[in-house]
Amino acid sequence: MFPEVEYTFKHALTHEVSYQSLLHERRRALHARIVDAIERLYGDRLAEQVERLSHHAFHGEVWDKALTYLRQAGAKAFARSANHEALGHFEQALEVFRHLPEHRENLEHAIDVRIELRHALNSLGNFARINDILREAEIHAEALGDQPRLGKVSAFLSGSLFTAGDDRAVESGRRALAIGTALGDVGLQVAARYYLAVAYQQLGDYELAIQGLSTNVNVLEGELSGERFGMPSRPSVLSRARLILNLADVGEFAEANRLADEATRMADAFDEVFGQALVYAAIGELCLAQGQFPGPSRRSNGAT
Repeated sequence: MFPEVEYTFKHALTHEVSYQSLLHERRRALHARIVDAIERLYGDRLAEQVERLSHHAFHGEVWDKALTYLRQAGAKAFARSANHEALGHFEQALEVFRHLPEHRENLEHAIDVRIELRHALNSLGNFARINDILREAEIHAEALGDQPRLGKVSAFLSGSLFTAGDDRAVESGRRALAIGTALGDVGLQVAARYYLAVAYQQLGDYELAIQGLSTNVNVLEGELSGERFGMPSRPSVLSRARLILNLADVGEFAEANRLADEATRMADAFDEVFGQALVYAAIGELCLAQGQFPGPSRRSNGAT
C-alpha cells in the first residue's frame, strides 16, 4: 500500500537469491522483527502460527522463543503423525541449546526435548539413534540429580534397548520402576511397567509381562485412562494391546477377547493412530492364534 513498498517473489529461486544477498545481521534482524509482528497480530491464536514462529525465531536467533515454538511445532506435527516434520522441529530445538547458557532449567529442557525426539524417532523406526539420544538425556539427568527425569529416561531406554536385543532392557526398566515407586509417581510407574512388560514378553517371561500389564490396566481406569504420562500414546490403550498379545500367546483367549472389545472402544474413542495400530495388530495376532478372522465389531472406520 502506498507509500510503503512491498515485494512479492513469484519464484522460489528469485526469493532465495534475494534472501542470500542480505547480510547475516540484516537477515537475523528481519526474522526477529517478523516474530514480533506475528506475536502482535495473532496474540490470541499463536497456536495457529507456531510453524512460522519457530522458523523466524530460529533464524532470528531469538533462542528462548525458538526453543518454545520449535517444541510446540514438533508436538503439533507429532500429534497428526507428521513424524518427519516433527523430527525436523525437535532436531532444530536441540541445536538451540548450543546458544543457551547451561543453567539447570535449560538442561532440564534439553532432557525433555530428547524424550520428544525419541517419540518421533520411534515412530519412524530409527531405533539405533534413540539409544544415543536417550544416553545423552541420561547423562544430563544424572548430573542434575533429577530423579523424575532419570526415571522417565530409564523407562524409555528399556524400550529402546529391548528393540536392539540388549538384555539391559530389564535392568533399565526395573530402575525406572524403583524410582517411580520411591517418588510415588503413578505415571512413571505405568510407563516403567509397560516397557518392562515388553522386554519380559521378548524374553518369553509371560507371567511377569502379564502381571505388569494387568496392573496398568487396573490402574488406568476412569479419568486416568485418558492420561498420557509423557508417553507417545495413551498407556491405557497400549497396555491393553500388549496384554492381548501376551494372553493370546499363553492361550488365555477368553480374557484376551474381552480386552479386545474394550481396547477397540478406547482406541477408537481417543482416535490416536499409534494406539489404534497397536490394538488392531494385537487383535490380528489373537485371531490368528484362535484360527479365526476378526468379526465386524472389531473394525473401525472401514479398517479390517
